[in-house]
Amino acid sequence: MANYRKPVANQDGGQIKRKLSAAERRTAYIEGAIRCFSEIGFDASTREIARFLGVTQPLLYKYFPSKEELINEVYRHVYLGRWGKNWASQLHNRAIPIRERLIDFYIDYYRSVFDRDWLRIYLFSALRGAKINKWYVEMLEAQVIRPIALELKRELISTEGQNASEAEVEAVWSLQSSVYYYGVRSLVYEVEPSVDVATMIANSVDSLMAVFPNLSSGREQT
Repeated sequence: MANYRKPVANQDGGQIKRKLSAAERRTAYIEGAIRCFSEIGFDASTREIARFLGVTQPLLYKYFPSKEELINEVYRHVYLGRWGKNWASQLHNRAIPIRERLIDFYIDYYRSVFDRDWLRIYLFSALRGAKINKWYVEMLEAQVIRPIALELKRELISTEGQNASEAEVEAVWSLQSSVYYYGVRSLVYEVEPSVDVATMIANSVDSLMAVFPNLSSGREQT
């Protein structure tokens, strides 16, 4: 049941049940709602959500007065909760070669962010027209895509103090898309990829680095 944690052994070797605190219960409901939305989609009613969680609808309303509030908490948990705090410094650590930085970052990103629930919720919420998807893409471009383009520009083209061109930014999006679609194929479509994720990321990074210097004709000066 969602009301209790897994029983904890007492000193006599038996089993006792510890009742969840209000905060723990709320978190448990959010985690259960993530699984519910990933399976059913965002059209699930609060009655269906409560049934999925194994609780009554009035009890669910006690913690989430509306379905929209629960959805907002799911969004925050799914998107913000998995964002690595050290990713920005990892991408800008010039003591490490850019190829190694990108491979290490994307392996960490893939393993931290992508699972079946995350990908299905992302797809469901996009179909629902949720603003959070647009916000997430904007955050990804600002904190990952453009910084990578600038680091590649600095190392491969030896430029400093120039913005990345839109062609260069789009090339990095192609790398991001390769990682994303690998996750969709593997975790949503359940099609076994021909290579492991680390190999796919290394190959995709190498492809990006091979074409990136040729995008100089689209370079935009500051």
